[in-house]
Amino acid sequence: ADRAMAKVVQTDPAVAVRTLIVKELDSPELADTAREAGLLVLGCRGDGGQVAFSLGSTSADLSKRFHCPILVVHDQYRSGESKRFGPDRAVVAGMEINAEAGAVLLVAVSEAAIRGLPLVVVHALSSGMDVDRTVIDEDWRRGHEALRSADLPADVPSRLVITQDDPAQALLQRAGPADVLVVGTRGQGRLEGLIAGSVSREILDRMTCDVIVVPPGLTAVVPVPPEPVDSRRPTLSV
Repeated sequence: ADRAMAKVVQTDPAVAVRTLIVKELDSPELADTAREAGLLVLGCRGDGGQVAFSLGSTSADLSKRFHCPILVVHDQYRSGESKRFGPDRAVVAGMEINAEAGAVLLVAVSEAAIRGLPLVVVHALSSGMDVDRTVIDEDWRRGHEALRSADLPADVPSRLVITQDDPAQALLQRAGPADVLVVGTRGQGRLEGLIAGSVSREILDRMTCDVIVVPPGLTAVVPVPPEPVDSRRPTLSV
């Protein structure tokens, strides 16, 4: 814990930090932290997120208790890989044109503003079939309406991409090692939304960059204040 605190101070002395050591994951102290947290940060051992969320792992147990977005940090920067689309660095968000799109956009907009990066929003239409032009036009309209409703800061550039491709592939091929991918899950922030065959599960298994998994129903993201310190979102890093 002392080494972790020293690392935080070395990285950014303005960040408020406290440590919590618990013997049991069912402890009241951890439950209180879980209720207050705005972001849970998990490490990723190996080449994919499957290790981070393997059944019985500490990360998997924590993800059941936290109902905030989960950032899975990629542990290997793959300098030899480069994406084939968009700006040098960006926040790339996968968006379904439905009621759950708002939660993903809230987090993606907040991360783009915090990091000072452009936002690329990707919506994948059904592949393997002809799509009527009116469907594409309607998705464009609804996608742009969702972006406007997300209150993206004026100084954060954004781009909406609609493609007919596998959703996971559409996101992975547009994200490089230095980017952040933002995806949703239908599992209420728990493992139910990361089952085999889901888009978020496939992205975690094949991730080449940091990935934020957003639970549905999220209605607010705690903003980062312009000055330090005390009102920063509480974060538990594992």
